[in-house]
Amino acid sequence: MKELLNDLSGEFKDKEFRHIYCDEFLNASIATQIKVLREQRGLTQAELAKLAGMKQSRIAALEDIDYSAWSIKTLKRIAEALDLALTVKFDSFGAKLHDIRFYSRPGLERPSFDEDPFFNNTFLKGSLADLTVVPTATEIVSFNETMTSPETLNITSSELDIELLPDYMRPAATALITRDEILSQSSTTTIWFN
Repeated sequence: MKELLNDLSGEFKDKEFRHIYCDEFLNASIATQIKVLREQRGLTQAELAKLAGMKQSRIAALEDIDYSAWSIKTLKRIAEALDLALTVKFDSFGAKLHDIRFYSRPGLERPSFDEDPFFNNTFLKGSLADLTVVPTATEIVSFNETMTSPETLNITSSELDIELLPDYMRPAATALITRDEILSQSSTTTIWFN
């Protein structure tokens, strides 16, 4: 993966290349996430289609990594059917390389509202005093496919760089942990993320 990122960081110096690559990655990642989220919930394409008020063939098309005619309206319907929030944002190319590095099935899964640890008091196992650090991008270990949700990261660094964390980790790190609290601790952190 490191070699791929090194190659891409060189290739990204070409404006046309970086835009084409990111467009293709966006299409593939949206399609893949829809499929991953559907499977995470144990839904068939027909069942998701019914929840979203669409036909099964439409879900099949949306799960095709070559699909590129995305609309915000359609994605909102899928998000509501999966009981998730939809986020659309502009980002830097460096952040896109970060997304590519941590692209994995567990990284694409999200809990529905009823399963969201933030809302059912299972976000942290233990007290705030048990926390020490949030990992930097270089310290986050590859997600283990066998790990069950919520994912656990055990980190022993004293650095905190929230901007380098994957998007789904940032709100938790920002809301529950401050740099001073983290740097004043000395033991290993266990942070639960979805």
